[in-house]
Amino acid sequence: MEKQSSATTKYIAIAVIMLLVGFGAGWIVKPAPPPPATRVHLTWWAPISEVPRREAYLNAMGNYSKDNPVDLEFHHVDDLPSKLQLAVPAGVGPDFIRWAHDKIGLFKTLDLIVPIEDYITPEFKAQFPASTWDAVTLDGHIWGIPETAESVALLYNKDMVPNPPTTMDEMISIMAQYYDPSAGKYGISYPANVYSISCFIHVFGGYYYDDATDTVGLNGTGFIDGMEYLFDQVKPYMLQDLDYGAQSSLFDQGKAPLAINGPWYFSVPTAAGLNWGLAKLPTISGVGALKPFLGVQAFMVTKNCKDIAATIKFLEWITSPPIAVDLAVVTGNLPANLNAQQDSRIKNDPIKSVLAEQVKDAIPMSKKPEMEPVWNRGYTMVNDAWAGTKTILGAANEAQALVLADIEKMHGG
Repeated sequence: MEKQSSATTKYIAIAVIMLLVGFGAGWIVKPAPPPPATRVHLTWWAPISEVPRREAYLNAMGNYSKDNPVDLEFHHVDDLPSKLQLAVPAGVGPDFIRWAHDKIGLFKTLDLIVPIEDYITPEFKAQFPASTWDAVTLDGHIWGIPETAESVALLYNKDMVPNPPTTMDEMISIMAQYYDPSAGKYGISYPANVYSISCFIHVFGGYYYDDATDTVGLNGTGFIDGMEYLFDQVKPYMLQDLDYGAQSSLFDQGKAPLAINGPWYFSVPTAAGLNWGLAKLPTISGVGALKPFLGVQAFMVTKNCKDIAATIKFLEWITSPPIAVDLAVVTGNLPANLNAQQDSRIKNDPIKSVLAEQVKDAIPMSKKPEMEPVWNRGYTMVNDAWAGTKTILGAANEAQALVLADIEKMHGG
């Protein structure tokens, strides 16, 4: 009876994951193999719904399998963190995943992923900026291999602004010149949420959550200074509605000369036929260059991985040139690999080359679980202050207290 119960549990777990991922959601590239015992089958999950992007990965997988005894199976999975939490404990999850680095702390705490530093050579590690390794390192262990790096930067309409501003004084002058709300015109398109305003927070020495000291900084001096600068110098020239769609559309519709946004948006003005360019975020005189959040999409190896060494070998291959560059050309992302960034297809690209420079000034998002309540409370804080229902300091003090209470609850307090 006990054996039957165990088997039944296993079948139920498998059925659950099949339902979560969905029949038909997997793609396997499997050339005619030698005897099965000589090959390893690896499955990975990521949210890649766009056909061109998915096909680029499938082609790369097929090419790798032709030359290596590895069969690779990919599943597009929405809401990956939640589904991973069900799959891995049941023993039926993927061998590896690709997800943003800020969930590493959560995945580690739930025992879903494993450290991989013992499998990474110094030669391979040297191919990536230290900031990207910092992003995937927690408690002295490496939990992922960086694939792409991203941050917000400054977009400008070349027909309205031939030369992008390099200082905030210049940017303010341009915003004032074009600001005419009665005609539906604004100085800048800027979805000013808690993520995107980080550039103003960081330049004044503020922070959201310090991983090294485990402290929350929502009402710190630097944080308040950054918020006040944004509200005093930029907000007056903006559409007051912070909805992402309302804000971002101002730029691609030619209703704002400038925009602060990230690579997830870059295809929109291009598709709209806009004559646009990308520049680094400007500098505040006497303070420094704006420093946005750095996000790293990373491959992480799960606790259920059948062959970590074979997995790492594939991940080193797919994150190195020329494969990383081939993928970046299709996906529009910036490869984190420094050698890939030197490829002419990246180096001579007017958008990716600028993004490569911008991420050098970027600060990695916290990857600890304690950052989750910071995000949640931070969005409310920004919206309350923006709407004027609370002062900046009042909203920040309230958010700080709530986050500290949330973290105490997380730790059983």
